[in-house]
Amino acid sequence: MVLLLVVEALLVVGVARRTGCTVDEPQYLNGAHVILRHGWAHERTVLQGPLALYANQLFVGEFPAGGFTNAAEGAEELLTRARLGTLLFVLPGTWLVYAWSRRLFGDLGGLLSLLFLVLNPLWLAYAGTALVDAQHACMLLLALYALARQLERPGYGRLALFAAAGAAAVATKYLALVLLGPAGLLAL
Repeated sequence: MVLLLVVEALLVVGVARRTGCTVDEPQYLNGAHVILRHGWAHERTVLQGPLALYANQLFVGEFPAGGFTNAAEGAEELLTRARLGTLLFVLPGTWLVYAWSRRLFGDLGGLLSLLFLVLNPLWLAYAGTALVDAQHACMLLLALYALARQLERPGYGRLALFAAAGAAAVATKYLALVLLGPAGLLAL
C-alpha cells in the first residue's frame, strides 16, 4: 500500500512537471495570490473555496510582479511548484480510498481500489494540476466517509467529523453544498 502511494506521488510530480499550463490555472494561481496578499479584493477570488487555492500557493515562493502568466520567465517552474500543493490532498485522499474499500471489501478490495485509482490517467491528470478539482474530490470523499460512519453508529464525535469534513469540502469548492446539504439532513 505504501509503495503504491509512493508510486502515485512520483507519477503526480511527473505529470506536474510535464503538463503544459491549463486554461484555468493562471486564474486560480492569481486568485489565490490576490487572496493571500490583498484579501477578497477581486470578483475572481470568490468563485471557488479558498482552501485549495491556499494549498496551491504553499510551494510557490516569489510571485511575479503583475501576476502569473504562462509566458512569463520562470512560469514553468512556478506552475510546477504550485501543483505540488495538490499532493497534500491527493495522497491522504488516495489512502482514504484504500482504507474505505478495505473496510467494505477486505484487503484485496482495498488494494484493487488503490491500484485502479493510482493508475487512472484522469485522476493523475487532475492530481498534477493547480486546479481545485482533485482537492475537492478528496475533501468530498472524506465528508462522505464521515457521513457513512455517522449513519453506521451515530454519535456526536462522528457528527462533528462529518461537519468538519463537510466544511473543508465546501472550503475547497462551493459546489459541495449541493451534495452535503441533503447529506447533512441524513446525518442528524
